Amino acid sequence: MRRLLSALLLFAALAAPALAADADLAALGPRDPALAPRAPLQIPGARIGWRIDDLRTAFRAAAVDGLSVVVATEGDDGGLFANVLRCPTFNTLAGQAHFVLIPLPVTDESSDAARVIDALHMDSTFSSTIAVIDMSGAQVNERLRVNGYVDEAALLAKLAGAGLIASRNPLPLDKVALGGKPPSDCER
Repeated sequence: MRRLLSALLLFAALAAPALAADADLAALGPRDPALAPRAPLQIPGARIGWRIDDLRTAFRAAAVDGLSVVVATEGDDGGLFANVLRCPTFNTLAGQAHFVLIPLPVTDESSDAARVIDALHMDSTFSSTIAVIDMSGAQVNERLRVNGYVDEAALLAKLAGAGLIASRNPLPLDKVALGGKPPSDCER
């Protein structure tokens, strides 16, 4: 039954003539903007729906369903998101965790993003970081941290150690990596 539901969701995504409204997409990186699909555009096992600066929703959902939260911070150059986090194999992690993207620099010191970055001792200015936060049980634990730029293969190997296992993506690149410029540094 679950497999049938996944197949139906995938078919609906492939058959849809156009993407959802622009409100469901966020442009990241001023130099070469890449489009980040927001949560309503998630397709489990095929395309991540990012929560942009929406930490409360991600952590509340993780507390309910027991999935991890993947927090990715991205400098204003859009490098990691433009070149790795939009790769097809990375996107097969959709549905295995809640994904939050925090554009840097964080300037509002009272924001949820600033509080989480401070609590995790992340760089709030320019350095890309990925943290996997485990919400199962009564404690919150950081299971993995990756600082700086890595290619998709190296990132997937590290994430596998945190229990996030990638597979082959059933969607073509243009349905996964939204935007004019395709990502680079993807696993071949």
